[in-house]
Amino acid sequence: MLRQHISDTSFLVAESRARRLDISRDAYARHWMPPTRLSAVASLWDDFSREVYPHDDLELAIRNRFFLDRLEGFAAAHEDAAFVNVCAGLTSYPFLLERPIPCFECDLPHVVRFKQRRMAELSSSGILPRRSVSFLGLDVSREDGRHQIQSLLDTKLANRPTFVLLEGVSYLLNFGVLEALFDVFREGQSPGSQVAMDFWMPDLRQHPVFLRLQKFFGTHFGFPAQDYCLFDREWIGRIRRYRVLESSTVSGSEQRYAASAVLSNEREILPENYALLERLS
Repeated sequence: MLRQHISDTSFLVAESRARRLDISRDAYARHWMPPTRLSAVASLWDDFSREVYPHDDLELAIRNRFFLDRLEGFAAAHEDAAFVNVCAGLTSYPFLLERPIPCFECDLPHVVRFKQRRMAELSSSGILPRRSVSFLGLDVSREDGRHQIQSLLDTKLANRPTFVLLEGVSYLLNFGVLEALFDVFREGQSPGSQVAMDFWMPDLRQHPVFLRLQKFFGTHFGFPAQDYCLFDREWIGRIRRYRVLESSTVSGSEQRYAASAVLSNEREILPENYALLERLS
């Protein structure tokens, strides 16, 4: 990893979670990075903080906590729950749950290979607790990649309540791929299952932090500025056979998880939104 690819953002995300453990509750965040990469990741994060905005640690710790709390609630409510993390990156959710449930992580093949190796190292050294985690190396932008997720939901997870997470990825796709993913979820999830996601709204296009982020991602990760997928809450509310159980903003969630108001000025942050959806019958 650290190959100047958009997947390297997973290192930035892990570093942000690690810097605010009091909020993220992710005690394993920094362990995903091998000791030989710690300095490079810290330097990348410092560059991002200086060139884009300085609050990514707080924002992503809040995001992690928001999704972790919803996943824990789902696992507690469903004895046979399963967790499907789409574009999982270097997140730690399976190891943070109080009650272990079967977890399936999907990501690009090189990300999956890296995480599998690192998970084996951390497990053998006693850092990670034992959890049932299966990996699928795939590209959600390709039809064959989405078919692998469909097959997982239709076979191993058929008729089981599933919690699907789309974190840090909706805005990196395009509408066609995002709609195709929801077609997969719609066909494969049983009623009462949930999808959790974060998203960026269209009014972000001229936001100063977003403009700086586009430049940073283009320079450091080769991600073209025109490729971002932005949509509003109304679009989410129109997703067929799903209803919105909850929606929130990162600044609104700060009031719940942090004794601060650092994110109250939306011109100085990256205004991020969260949604929790339930599959209808």
